[in-house]
Amino acid sequence: MGWKYEVKYLNGLGVKDLYTNNWFEFIKTRIAKKVIYYKVYK
Repeated sequence: MGWKYEVKYLNGLGVKDLYTNNWFEFIKTRIAKKVIYYKVYK
C-alpha cells in the first residue's frame, strides 16, 4: 500500500501526465490509453 504511480500517455493534443496512488486508476489508464511511459514508486 501507499505506492505512487506515474503514467505518461498520448491523447489528441500530445502527452498527458497522470500521478496517482490509486492502483485501479493506474490499471484502467494503462488499458484504455496509449501509454508511452510509466513508473511505480514504493
